[in-house]
Amino acid sequence: MKKVLLLTLVVIPFFLFGQEIKLSSGTGYTIIKTTTMKKNALGTSTMIGAEFILKEFWYLNTMIGIQTTKFDYSLSHDTSIYVSKYYLSLPVSIKNYYPVSKKSSLFIDIGACFSYNFSTRNEVFTAGTYYKINNNNAGLNIGAIVDIGFKTQITRKVYFDVNINDLVDIVAFYKNDTDKVKNNRRMLSLTLYRKLK
Repeated sequence: MKKVLLLTLVVIPFFLFGQEIKLSSGTGYTIIKTTTMKKNALGTSTMIGAEFILKEFWYLNTMIGIQTTKFDYSLSHDTSIYVSKYYLSLPVSIKNYYPVSKKSSLFIDIGACFSYNFSTRNEVFTAGTYYKINNNNAGLNIGAIVDIGFKTQITRKVYFDVNINDLVDIVAFYKNDTDKVKNNRRMLSLTLYRKLK
């Protein structure tokens, strides 16, 4: 956890060099794949980031934040396990805006996402008893992302967008195969922007 906080504190100051900083929150569903199962799961995210202009209507988009994946499964008729996986995510992408009016634009965003699974919590219910198991066997997921959305101006320097974003994990690196989880995620996200320049 200390490494996660340190990396976040190192990355965030670079956002101040961008044209806009932004805060995003999303929720959606994830199809997770492990070595033994394929399950639907709940996904949530809270991210902070910035956009750097490349040329007119084209931006480099970078973000950092926490994403969670939650799901459950049964080992037997009287044993259920509820799993919460926590990721430090760093998406990097190219974003293209298509103006539809003076204040509003459609956009598409394509890139890669690096997700560091820094913690997993298992809550076990069995035969009337309950206990927790924390698993800190870290792993790295690398995937492709595509976002499509609508952005509009609220005040002179404040903007808002709503977008649908998809992530598909391509590779996953974990010390133990039993800890390896790949995500195919779709989320609805809301983002608030503040112009810096």
